[in-house]
Amino acid sequence: MVSNSNPCHIKTLARSKMARVVFFLIGCLLTVTAGLKLWMLMTDPFADIVTGFSVWVLWFGILCELLLVSLLLSPVELSLKIGFSFVLFGAFFIISISRSLMGFENCGCAGVASFKPWVAVVFNGSIIAVLYITAIMNESGLRVISKAIVKAIIGMDKQVFGAICGAGMVLLLGVILSMNDTSRAMFSYFIAKPNVQADSVNIGKRSPHELMIVPVVFRNASRFPVTITGSTKSCVCISADALGKTIPPFGSLTIDVAVKASTTGRFRQRFVCFLDFPLQPVVAVDIFGFWKKD
Repeated sequence: MVSNSNPCHIKTLARSKMARVVFFLIGCLLTVTAGLKLWMLMTDPFADIVTGFSVWVLWFGILCELLLVSLLLSPVELSLKIGFSFVLFGAFFIISISRSLMGFENCGCAGVASFKPWVAVVFNGSIIAVLYITAIMNESGLRVISKAIVKAIIGMDKQVFGAICGAGMVLLLGVILSMNDTSRAMFSYFIAKPNVQADSVNIGKRSPHELMIVPVVFRNASRFPVTITGSTKSCVCISADALGKTIPPFGSLTIDVAVKASTTGRFRQRFVCFLDFPLQPVVAVDIFGFWKKD
């Protein structure tokens, strides 16, 4: 009996199966990291302070990760999956290196799970190496991958693009509705023009043993008096007596905020006041600077 098995065909099937396993694992990883960032945005009003990324960058990162997951699980050509994975993890790799060189303590890539930037550099570099090996084994050179990406971008169907945008808006709306009150108030504060404002304060380079008293000026551009009904903060290293104080209409109020060192190096913390003002429930001020080493 003669076997009809073709060794080349068997090798091709094995490589294709390995590629599917690689993409499945990468998809699981991206789903987890996107979920961790989503959870942070829903529950932590200081997500941007903790991660070092703006809220918009975190949202953009989540959407990119979820879109790549949907691409990896779809029946598109292999070179396209490898190409877009290269682009995303290449961007992650560059960002991780820059944050490591700038002295950040958190890579900001996994939301509530905190990792050192150098860990993200090694991890993203390993993913890129695995993708490169997968591309070589499946005979998808950089030229093939580049052509696939350009072809996909140029030939993108308008209905597909509309579906992607619609899915993103539904996701955004669902998460906003799931946020706790503080996170939702902070989100509305950042996307709308506030009536009550306070400028960020740069205290410069200071000794870690120095207790700084920072005067923060809150300005009220509305015709109503606004009373501070409570406050919260991103770190126990800042404190202020703001409860019950009123900002007069078209006026200002100065509150002294005490700031002490929690670590050496660059820092940014946020002090948030809750207001009895229906049009704007919160006002926030960022205090940043650099604590010198002893």
